[in-house]
Amino acid sequence: MNTCFFVGLPLPKPPTGMSGLSMEFYRDVEIAAKPVQFSSAAALTNRQDVFAGHNSLGEASIWVTVSPDDTKQLNVVWYALGREEATKYKDVVPSGNFRFNILSEHPVAAALQFARLYEMVMEYVVGWNMAAGKPYKRGGLFGIPKAWVRVVEEQARLTLHVHILIWLVGHSNLKSQLIPCNWLPSSVHLVPCNSNTPSVVIEEEMVRRELQERKKEEILLRLQANLECLIQSELRLPDEEMNVACRCQSQECDGELVVRGKDFLKKMRMKKKPADVEIDCLQCPLCEKKSTISSQLDVALVHGFNRCFGRSRLSSEEITTVIWKGLESEPSTEDTVAHDRWLLQVAAIHIEVNLHDWKHRESCFKGKKPECRYKIPKPPVQSTKVALVEKEDNTTQLKILTVSLWSTQ
Repeated sequence: MNTCFFVGLPLPKPPTGMSGLSMEFYRDVEIAAKPVQFSSAAALTNRQDVFAGHNSLGEASIWVTVSPDDTKQLNVVWYALGREEATKYKDVVPSGNFRFNILSEHPVAAALQFARLYEMVMEYVVGWNMAAGKPYKRGGLFGIPKAWVRVVEEQARLTLHVHILIWLVGHSNLKSQLIPCNWLPSSVHLVPCNSNTPSVVIEEEMVRRELQERKKEEILLRLQANLECLIQSELRLPDEEMNVACRCQSQECDGELVVRGKDFLKKMRMKKKPADVEIDCLQCPLCEKKSTISSQLDVALVHGFNRCFGRSRLSSEEITTVIWKGLESEPSTEDTVAHDRWLLQVAAIHIEVNLHDWKHRESCFKGKKPECRYKIPKPPVQSTKVALVEKEDNTTQLKILTVSLWSTQ
C-alpha cells in the first residue's frame, strides 16, 4: 500500500540555495527511509494516516474506489509501444490476447496510465489542485473538499487501484447539528396530566420541542439533498427503459415488480457456487410471475437499442470498441433522442465492466465472511432517505438509504 494524507496546508519550501544534487540526495534519503510498499510496516503507516485524518477532521464524507480496467485502454498500448506503433490501434481494437500480453510484458505502461487516471480523478472527481496543494473553487464531483486520504493498493490481477477518503466542506457540520436537535428536555415527557406545574411552563417546553423537531427535520432534508447531489443510482437508463425494467414482462399484465422479501436479498448476498443460477428475487404482485434482475435489465436494454438504434443491444466486443475509442460527451437533455442513445451506451458499458456480478467475487467475502461485505444487493428505494435511528444502547445513528435500481449496483 502507498498512502498520502493532505489537509490543504502547503509544505515548507526548500532553501533557495540548494542545488539539484542536494535535493536529489534528500529525496533518496526519504525514499530509503520509507517502508517497502505492500509490507506490514507500510500497511501500519496507512492505517495511522487514516486514523489521524478521522481524529483531526472527524468522519470522512465520501469513500471512493477507482479500479481501472487496463486491458481496455489505448493509452496502455501507447505507453508500451510508442506513438508510431500504437497509432495503428487507434480505431481498430486489438485482440484480447494482444492486450493481455502487452500488460504482462510492459507493467510500467499500466502504472503510467494509472498515474494519469489518478491525476484526472483528483482534479475532476475530488476537485483538488495537486500543484497548488488546495481545492479548486469549483470543487469536484461531490462538492468542495477540505482534506483527503488516498491508499494505492495492488489487486489480485497485479494491477493498481486506489481508495480515497474525502472530507467535504460543510458536510460534517450538518451531521454535528443533529446531536443537539435530537436532544429533548425530559420534563416534557414527565409532566403528568394533573400536575400543578404552570401551564405556561408546559407550553414553553412544548414549543421548544416543536422547534427542535422542525430544525432536526430541516437539517435532515438538507443533508438528504446534499447526499442526493453526490450519490445517484450508478445505472442510468432513459425513462422509458427504466419503466420497462421495473414492469412485469407478461403481455396480459402491467404490474410493477417488487422484491420478494428480505430473505431473498440475503440469499443473493451469500457466496454462490459456479453451478448456481441467479435467484428469481423479483415478483409481480398482480400475476405473481417471478423474474431475475439480469433478465429485466436485458429486456430494458434490448427495448432501448431497438428504439434508438434499430438493433438489439451491443455485444461485448462492440462495447469494448466504444470504450477504446472513447465515449462522446453527454448531449443536452433537450435533444431527447441523442441523450437517450448516449444513456444506453453508458448503461451498456456500466453493465459490462462496473456492475456488481450476482455471483460475487472472492473479495466480496474477504475475512471469510458468509455474505457479501458490501451488502449487495441492497433494498431498492425511490429516493434518498436520511433518518436518525435509535440503537439498543439508547444512542442514535444516522441511517442513509440511497437510490438504486433494484439492487445490483
